[in-house]
Order: sequence, then structure tokens, then C-alpha cells
Amino acid sequence: MAGQEDQLTPVQERLLDHVLDRALEPEPGGVPVTEFDAVLQDDAARLVHELTYREGLLAFEGDLYFPTLRAMRRRGDAFADAIAPLQGVLDYGRQLLNDRRQREKIVNVDDVVKSVLPRFPQLSATPVRRRFNWALFGLHPFVQVQNWSRGSREPKVLQFLPDLYRAKSLEDVFREQQIERDEGEILDAFLEAHGRTRRRQAFAMMLREDPRRELALRSLIDKGDAEMLDTVRVVATEQGLANARSPLWVKGAAELHSSMLPEAENQLPDTPVAPGGGSRLKQLLDELEQSYGLAEALRTILRRDADEVEGARRAQLPKSVLLLSGSVLEGVLVDALDKRRDLAQPLFEKGKKGKAKFPDDASLRDLLELVTSAELAPQCGPLLPPQLMKLAESVVDHRDLIHPHREVREAGSITIDEHTAEALYNVLCLVLRDLAKSAKAGWIAKYEEA
Repeated sequence: MAGQEDQLTPVQERLLDHVLDRALEPEPGGVPVTEFDAVLQDDAARLVHELTYREGLLAFEGDLYFPTLRAMRRRGDAFADAIAPLQGVLDYGRQLLNDRRQREKIVNVDDVVKSVLPRFPQLSATPVRRRFNWALFGLHPFVQVQNWSRGSREPKVLQFLPDLYRAKSLEDVFREQQIERDEGEILDAFLEAHGRTRRRQAFAMMLREDPRRELALRSLIDKGDAEMLDTVRVVATEQGLANARSPLWVKGAAELHSSMLPEAENQLPDTPVAPGGGSRLKQLLDELEQSYGLAEALRTILRRDADEVEGARRAQLPKSVLLLSGSVLEGVLVDALDKRRDLAQPLFEKGKKGKAKFPDDASLRDLLELVTSAELAPQCGPLLPPQLMKLAESVVDHRDLIHPHREVREAGSITIDEHTAEALYNVLCLVLRDLAKSAKAGWIAKYEEA
């Protein structure tokens, strides 16, 4: 299983070393992918992507790559002055969580630094502070960065989450994160086996063989993502297969294979189902409706289109899947953003660099850029994770290719087939999932009051 000290390939080590060396310079900065090409003397895009999404050692922001906390720990002595103050952040956060008078558990990074500076005076040095800023992103799921400057990865606001009660030290954080990574790899293995066998119980992992894997397996059982067949054999549940994640490789016309949408046993291929029956898409719409009220007319339309999407997928009609998935996606995004059109319009117009009317002139790409932007409602943070835009950017334009003449003109660069159709469908499901999570966490209410 992947772990912090696991070996990378020599080429991956070379690329990661370059990023870490850059981060240790007197003026630390991010690295553009073209610089990796020069280091490797070849196209480094795929390798850098793997270091980002599979290994979690790099972070991408503003067309630059930055080292994560996990990457810095590979050179713990060199980055010690930036990593050690994170303990002060954890201590500050627990005090804030315990302060019953403070309802919002959100604070400016500068206030945290000011509080811990007497204990960690090295933070007064600009290079150390910059590396510390990057490391703050590595405290999830205990501390969440809510707002940051794009292109520099400079955090502005932190939110301390209740999970922090479980982590009194940095070692606690690192141990929990390792278990989470191991869980992800176990679920990947279950998902891969399920894709081959179409039978959830055909592949089991054994307890009592590897202590580290057993920790992750028992954690998955506690979460309902795995279950015991007998005293030692563990298999994935339907929930676990739905929560599995596979790192995505996106280049050109991306083929985003489903990582969260398994096929249930005895179902038609490519028809994901929810644990309680019915399609995963409809379950996600149910979750969205429960998290905040959709207007009845819109709810009816979305459910109708969801049924048609699943029918088109079963019938292998990729252009219909593209069109309908994009339609549902636009519907939910416009509904959320339009609750404060006065906030969405200026940012939309800024992106267009001229007169443009929201939502009439907004494309699917425009909508995704708005909901992943920290500028929409700075006091709320982005509605959806900014990383989602990077996953979606290669496929969001595909639904516009419904006109035969444009498809002919774009021949060779864009392909309309089941892969691109599934890619947009998966983006739709990811958006619905994360939108429901944000709504449950109170983002919509805060947005309306901003």
C-alpha cells in the first residue's frame, strides 16, 4: 500500500526532488509543468499528475505545482521549521472548538500565526511562512482551508472541524491520514475486482495477515464500507464500492472512468445503483433535495431528465447522455448560484471581461468556474472543491458538440463516444454529491445571507 515512506520510481523521485528543492530556495515558489518537462527531458504531464492525484505529494493551483505536507515530510529535517508550528495550529483549534462562546470555528490564518509565533518564532521568516502556508493544506480532515489566493496557494481562512478532537498531535494526524489512504487503496482493489467479476463477494481480504491493512479494514467496517463474511474474510459493501476512488488521468479529451459509481450485481452494465436500489443519480438528487429545497417544478424536470439519462446510458447513446447530463448539471448549478444573482453576476462578468448576463450567457464551464471560485462569496469559501474544475475541464465542453457540423470541424481533437459521455455523467454525480455536502454544512444558507 502507498505510504509516506513508500518508494517512488527514480523518475518520480527526480520530479519530486525538483519541487522540494524549489520550495527550499530563499524565495520558494511553485513549479510549472513545462519546468518538469525540462527536468525530465520528456513529456512529464502524466508523471506529475500521478504524483498529484495518486500519490498526493503535489498540489496544483494556478497552473503551478506545490509540495504537500506529505511531500515535505519526506525531508522532515529540511522542512522542520515549517512543519513544527502545525502543532500550534492544532492546539489553537482545539481551544477554539472548546470555546462555547465562539459559535463559528473559523479564523484568519494571520490570527493563528500571531498566536503561535512566540512558541514558533521561525514563522517570522518569509520563506518559512510560505512553506508553512502550503503545509496547512495537509491537515485535512481536521483543519480545512476555506479561502486562499490562487496561483500562490496562500491560505487566508481556516475552519477547525470536530474531527480535530481525535488528533492531539501531528503524529495523530499523520496516522489517521495514513489509514485513510490505505482505506482508499483497499476500496480501489475491491472496485477493480468487482469490475472483473460483477460480484461483490467474489473478492475478499483477510484479517490477521498485515497489522496496517487490518487497521484500515476495521475502519472501513466501522464506516459501513466493508463487512465480514466470516471471522477473517472482509468484502466491500455497496456503499464501499460507491465510495471507492480511482486516480484520474486527464489529458485532452479525458476519459474519466467511474470511480464512485459501481454496477450492482445482476444489473445491466454501466447502470450504477444506490445501496437501497434505484440509480445512483436519483439517489444523489434525493440527497440534494434533502439538503436544501428544490422548487417543485425544477425537481420534476431533474427527475425526468435523470430517468432519460439512465435510459440513454443503457441504450449506449453517448450524445444523448452528454446533452442530458449537461442539462441536469446546469440546472442544479444555476439554481444554487441564482439564490444570490447579485453576487454571481459581477464575478461572471469579470470572467467574461465584458458585458454578459448571468445565467443566460453562462456556459457549463462558466458555471463550474463560479461554484469552485473563492471569490464568489469570500466569507463562505467555494461552493464546490476547486479540484473539481481540474477534473472536469477536459469534458465540460463536450455537451456543446451536439451540432453535426461542429463535430465534423472538431474531428480528431474531440471524440463523442461512451467514454466522454461517461466522463460528463461522472462529473454530474460528483457535483451533486459535493453540492449536497456543502448544503448540509450550511453553505447555501450562508450564501443567501452574505
